[in-house]
Amino acid sequence: DEHCLIGTTMNGNVPRPIAVDSHQRASSAAMLSHVYWTSQELKLWLVLIVSGTALVYANRMTMSLAVVPIGTELEWDKRTSGVVLSSFYWGYLLTQVVGGYAADRFGGDLVQWTAALLWSLCTLLIPLAVEISTILVILLRFLCGLSQGVHFPAVISLVVQRVPLEYRSIFFGFVFSGTELGIVLAGFVGGLIGWQYYFLLFGTLGVGWALTVKYLASTKKTQYKLSDSGTSQQRGKLNAKVTLSGNSLSDVPWKRILKKPPVLALFAAQFSHGFFCIHSHVMASIVFPRHFSQQE
Repeated sequence: DEHCLIGTTMNGNVPRPIAVDSHQRASSAAMLSHVYWTSQELKLWLVLIVSGTALVYANRMTMSLAVVPIGTELEWDKRTSGVVLSSFYWGYLLTQVVGGYAADRFGGDLVQWTAALLWSLCTLLIPLAVEISTILVILLRFLCGLSQGVHFPAVISLVVQRVPLEYRSIFFGFVFSGTELGIVLAGFVGGLIGWQYYFLLFGTLGVGWALTVKYLASTKKTQYKLSDSGTSQQRGKLNAKVTLSGNSLSDVPWKRILKKPPVLALFAAQFSHGFFCIHSHVMASIVFPRHFSQQE
């Protein structure tokens, strides 16, 4: 039927037609013509998001590498150093879901550059905070984690909205390789310059990245903003088919989704990946024997 679009049932069975009027059909067709990036935009944003992810992880590593000289200078004990290192993750924990919702509602690019501007400014202030108060250092690292917690949810939201389905897997593959790139970059640079310049360098690069994203986002001809009233119609095409389903978060069967084995497996995998942060404490324990001796 020329007045129908193809939708899918919630249990994933055979697709069934969903009747829509001609106005809805025209609106959906118009939306499909501009929701995805062009080939040139795809390459540009891929480089931008990969570099942004690298900076996120390089920034995350700054305190892990600087805790030894800073702790020696300020005579931090084991407990204080542990609190400083973990304060980042206190904030990081709180904004995962919020970041995803905000990205869906206001746009992943907006969430990314706003958050990047915050964690970059906090990073720039660390050298000054060290001279003032340890509490201020902890607060700034907490804010860094708080703002970086939205990065990956915003990236996922942005990619789902702008990248065609057939390119998403490889796009995500490149994006997540940026994490290792950032760690390597942080370790390499950390051995070349003093810790004060370390924070200043990655803070400045973060500000530059945030302003670049802001500029590119503001120069787009069409802004793609998801709202509760149009979420389903603005998700783009899926194998050249438009899925029209619920219009609000209340329509999503959260309990059923959270009980699915693949979802539980993802929770377990992500939980295990969380032990990655232990590297910070292990490194400090090895390199910083004065305050991390077995006698403590």
